Amino acid sequence: MVSVYRKIMTMQIKNGLCLLWLFVLMLLLAACSHRQKDDELWHKDIDEFVSGHQSLMQSHPDSMIMLIRNFKCEGNPDKSDQWKKILIAKCYYMKGADAQCQSLIDSVNAYCKQTPDNRILSCADNLQGILLLVSGKRKEALNYYEKAYHEIMNLDSCGEAIDVCINIADASRQMGKLADASSWYRRAYFLADSLNQHEAQNCILSGLGQVYNDLQNYQLAHHYFQKAERCIRQRIRKMFISFTTVGEMCTAVRKNRLRL
Repeated sequence: MVSVYRKIMTMQIKNGLCLLWLFVLMLLLAACSHRQKDDELWHKDIDEFVSGHQSLMQSHPDSMIMLIRNFKCEGNPDKSDQWKKILIAKCYYMKGADAQCQSLIDSVNAYCKQTPDNRILSCADNLQGILLLVSGKRKEALNYYEKAYHEIMNLDSCGEAIDVCINIADASRQMGKLADASSWYRRAYFLADSLNQHEAQNCILSGLGQVYNDLQNYQLAHHYFQKAERCIRQRIRKMFISFTTVGEMCTAVRKNRLRL
């Protein structure tokens, strides 16, 4: 009887220890998950700040550079510094200072060689592609865009891939690779629709219209241009913005998004 009692008590103690270890493990997992979540959101505050000052970046990039430098980032300081470099590089690009833009991209790449980070590297590669494209090096630009796309797709969130897909599609169309361009525009449209980012859809639809216009399939070209127009008019109603022509709206949206 005593032996049975001891066995029961031993089992209860073992079960209690197992539950205790399970509880400790759950706490550790929760802490790690929270830490990982905080690490993934280190760029959120400055991204929101820059998003709210897009017009200043376009009209007064020097002022925007100063604001970015003075912005106090929370979280990982090393990554935040590199992210600031990318944002400042975009400002240099906006003011036409390509040499300063390239210098910051090189600095970020040097950091990523020592401390790989797909989010930082994807933005640097996308911006590098833009610099190459404006200098007429379309093939090299396309390589960097595709590299940026694969880096983004390794992240938990892939919303940034929409603009990169549009960049790849634009570059492909300029190189005469119309089938590839159509494929990448459609991929961008699928991502935009899945992620409910409808503001990108008019650029995608107008791009598809241009592809079919280049193919001299004017019926499909007209179809996509009409869809782009409807999309733009919906945005006008929602945002209470008045533009005189659909063409002006499309140009403004492309400029505001920057696709950087």
